[in-house]
Amino acid sequence: MTNGADFTIQSLLLNADPVVQAVMAALALASLACWAVILEKAVLFRRLKREARSLVALADSGSIIAPEGEGLSGAVLRAGLPEWREGRDTGETAGEFRDRLERAMRGAVTATLR
Repeated sequence: MTNGADFTIQSLLLNADPVVQAVMAALALASLACWAVILEKAVLFRRLKREARSLVALADSGSIIAPEGEGLSGAVLRAGLPEWREGRDTGETAGEFRDRLERAMRGAVTATLR
């Protein structure tokens, strides 16, 4: 009463049409590419988290003098310090000034993440 049908993944792939095999191979390659991107971004975010912690430590100690470094913290400082040094425009509220600073700094973060 045993049927000779074998429904394992390996036998299904080996007995499939060439088109199905090609599609499955393409899906496997796409999956590998996605996982490579995920791992690369995870490593990037871990590094950026370390840099953010060091930037917070510098800000807490009050020793931020000039934007240095090539990482995220340097890019954020290079974007934010000129806006901060320029100060508030006449008629600009504190919230608008803060928004302008945030916009400049977020642009630097976005450019770094790309």
